[in-house]
Amino acid sequence: MASEIQWYLDKRIVYNRFSGSISIETIMKGVEVMLDMLAEGEAPIHIIFDARELKAQPTNIKQLSDASGRIMGHEALGTVIVVTENPMQRFVSNIIVQVFRKSIKIVASLAEGIETLERLDVTLSKVPREVPLREDVVLVEVDM
Repeated sequence: MASEIQWYLDKRIVYNRFSGSISIETIMKGVEVMLDMLAEGEAPIHIIFDARELKAQPTNIKQLSDASGRIMGHEALGTVIVVTENPMQRFVSNIIVQVFRKSIKIVASLAEGIETLERLDVTLSKVPREVPLREDVVLVEVDM
């Protein structure tokens, strides 16, 4: 279905919420949006991938790795938080950790993810505990 991307904390934390079933094309379009955000933000820029509402995702590890690599190799990237309790999503996230050797933390709740970021980056301040309601949310969808 969709990927919604927005600033969770201006110029410091990107929030990407997945819902329904997503395609590799949706992921690739989302990567472009996040690369623009990484370029305009203030390093280190952290990303929260909220996959709690994700029902199905591409399973081709090479495609996922290629898409992820464009973000994981960005010099401004800080820590990546993956919010999910789904065993398959955790498995894929762990593979990406091994491939890119980046700081990726897999957590069960958004609150746990925020606490993790605050513990790892002492420069973060006043991080909201709930996703901010914003008008500049980018909705990424690909017609199939």
